[in-house]
Amino acid sequence: MANRYPLIVDTTDGNKLKEIPSGDNLQLTGNSIIGVTDVTASGTIAGGVLSAASIMKGGTELAAVAVSGSFNDLINKPTAFSDLTNDLNVLVPGSNIGLLTNNVGYLTTVAFADITATPTTVADYGITDAIQVGAVISSFTNDVGYLTVSDIQNGLVTIDVNNTGDLVGSVFADDSTVMIDSILGAVNLDGTIRGNVIPNTNQHNLWDLGSNTVRFKNAYIQGTVTATAFVGDGSGLTGISGGGGSVGNFTLASSVIDTDDSSGITITPAVTISSDLNVENDLRVTNIVYAETFESTATGAPTLTSESVINLSATDRVTINKSPLKFATFTTAERDALTSVVGDVLLNSTTTKLQVYTGAAWEDLQGSVNSVQQISGPGAISLATPITEITTTGTDSYTLADGVIGQTKIIIMIVDGGDATITPTTLATGTTITMADVNDNITLLYGANGWVNTANQGAIIA
Repeated sequence: MANRYPLIVDTTDGNKLKEIPSGDNLQLTGNSIIGVTDVTASGTIAGGVLSAASIMKGGTELAAVAVSGSFNDLINKPTAFSDLTNDLNVLVPGSNIGLLTNNVGYLTTVAFADITATPTTVADYGITDAIQVGAVISSFTNDVGYLTVSDIQNGLVTIDVNNTGDLVGSVFADDSTVMIDSILGAVNLDGTIRGNVIPNTNQHNLWDLGSNTVRFKNAYIQGTVTATAFVGDGSGLTGISGGGGSVGNFTLASSVIDTDDSSGITITPAVTISSDLNVENDLRVTNIVYAETFESTATGAPTLTSESVINLSATDRVTINKSPLKFATFTTAERDALTSVVGDVLLNSTTTKLQVYTGAAWEDLQGSVNSVQQISGPGAISLATPITEITTTGTDSYTLADGVIGQTKIIIMIVDGGDATITPTTLATGTTITMADVNDNITLLYGANGWVNTANQGAIIA
């Protein structure tokens, strides 16, 4: 059988009929090849469906499994797990069950507490020969030689007085009273003392009865308590001569009274001290100190200090003996910055004058003919100076308080800025005094009926 090449129309060469050139494709889109006996290909055969009685690859026919895909069509199938590679760590017979996850709660290590309905008595375990609570001790065999009551009662116990070891145990009196309790490690003194309790005479130390932190509760004593010091407030002392709950008269063996922690001592009732009281530090009094005389013997000047006001009050007068009285010194600016009340007295260091505050102004206290009040504008005419010079700044009004019997007051206008009207509290011959011009003046004398005119130049009394 010869090989033939199909004829094609070469559209690139004038539609000539030619054999298909090597390397070209035969385009059969939409057509089929039928009636073909054999198909031999050196490349790839591709198609939607390949139907043939026999298909070979490389001269070998494809096995049936290539078409059926059935495991049964395979040959040389594995017959044991060892024929496979265990790349998934599959468990095989002989593997440990602990490699599995116990997701159903199978028991692993079982504790006794995990078991329910366990026995609660020895009998429940089926044990019949155990000695239980309540059995007599004679059920045991005394194979170690423990001392029994019958041994003591029958005189079988002998104590060697020459024994060099310790004799351990409690001591009982004939009436079974515990004298020494070996379990508590204590000596019983409750109702067992028949005589004095005295420290050893060969011991020269002082012994405590109790301590500051571990104390006896109550002490009942019929007789005398002798001590070098009593510490505490004494409120717990009862049944002592001198009145229920009181200590009465006592004498201290030492000259110092102190508390155990050196804290303050409170004395509730009044205290009478029949001799001198020397205070080395501060003396603090909440209420009143009563004394006939206050005298300082310390070095330096004593000081009375108050956060507010010190009041000296006497029925007749306050007298200063043997020394001058020195007032506080202020400049005029310092004086004016004070919160002053009527009657305040100070020394003005700016004017070197003693001054008193009248409620309206500071007035000099010097009473000589050289003491002059100079007042500008309306205001109060001072009684502290014999002369007042008025400077008016308009129609000004002035007041003049009552003086003392025999007091003289001279008032003169020195600058006329308007009329000056003076209204004394008590004027014997009128109500007001008016000055209209410079050098108008009046001389007044205070008597039983008030201020009386003794000399007048230009002033009008109305």
